[in-house]
Amino acid sequence: MEKYNIINDIELLKLQKKYRKGQIKEEDLSKNELCRLKELYKVQIAFLDNAIENDKREINHLKKKIGE
Repeated sequence: MEKYNIINDIELLKLQKKYRKGQIKEEDLSKNELCRLKELYKVQIAFLDNAIENDKREINHLKKKIGE
């Protein structure tokens, strides 16, 4: 449930957006904000890794289905 909460934390996502745009720097963040941002990135990366693996499995399944 924690992963779901961190991905849907609107304020944290806004903070991430500002950070990525360069509007704020790492030095501008509190320790808590920095830790939460790092955790958000980890969760997002894990989500993308999982999506990629699912896509690979689906592609392999479709290849087998058409006989390649």
